[in-house]
Parts: sequence; structure tokens; C-alpha cells
Amino acid sequence: MIDPRRQHPGLREQRDALARVATEAAEHPVRAGEAAFAFSPYGDGFLAMAIVGVVEPSSAERLAGALRDVRGLGRHELAIELSGLVWSTPALVRILGQLRLQQLAFAGRLELHRPPATLVSTLGDTFPDELSLHDPRPALRAV
Repeated sequence: MIDPRRQHPGLREQRDALARVATEAAEHPVRAGEAAFAFSPYGDGFLAMAIVGVVEPSSAERLAGALRDVRGLGRHELAIELSGLVWSTPALVRILGQLRLQQLAFAGRLELHRPPATLVSTLGDTFPDELSLHDPRPALRAV
């Protein structure tokens, strides 16, 4: 029997939440060469997040702190919109690794939506069940 608390709100709700956070993060004022991010729950235990700009060391620290503040909101699923990510240091890969471990602890999922090809190649081509990539661009899926 499916636990009703874990029932997915729906792909439309997720898609809408990802669009909202992408717009919010893109409109957030940051200095050139830094990243902005935004969060939006779309159900109990389901969280959408967007990262735009450049994730350099100070942005990575801010991102890690913000993720600690919202960690329980995405306990079942954390969907991250990455289409606005310009560049990142290895700190982002470490953060994604920590998020994956956090999701494993909650038996949750981590979804990366429209990640840049460089991030996909850094992560490698084999992904565990708890991490999935979503990208409608065929060229990126072929990477």
C-alpha cells in the first residue's frame, strides 16, 4: 500500500514549482559571477529548487546553509532546476553528493532538471535509482 504522505503531488505541480523557482532565482539580485537560488514546496515533503549563475566558493557556502534550513521540506523528493547554471566549482558536485545521501536517509529522491552537459559529464554516466536526470534536450541525454 502506498503511504499517502509520500504520494507525489503530480508532474504538473512539480513543473509549475520548477518554473516558479527558476524565475525567482533568475530575478534575484546577485553580483556578477555569483549564484542565486530559490526554493518552493509543492506538496508535503516535496521541494523544488533552482540554481542560476555561477556557483563559486562563497555561493556554495550560502547554498549549503540554505539547504540545511530547508532540508526537511524535500524529504520525499528534491527537484533541482539547473538550466540557469552557468558554471560551478567542484563544490556543487560535493553538495549534490551530500543531497543524495540526505535523500537516501529519508528514502527520498533527488532529481536534476536540465543540468548543463559539463555537470552531467562530471557526475558520470551511471546514476543510482535515487538520483535521476530530466532533460528534454536529446543532445544532452546522449552525453
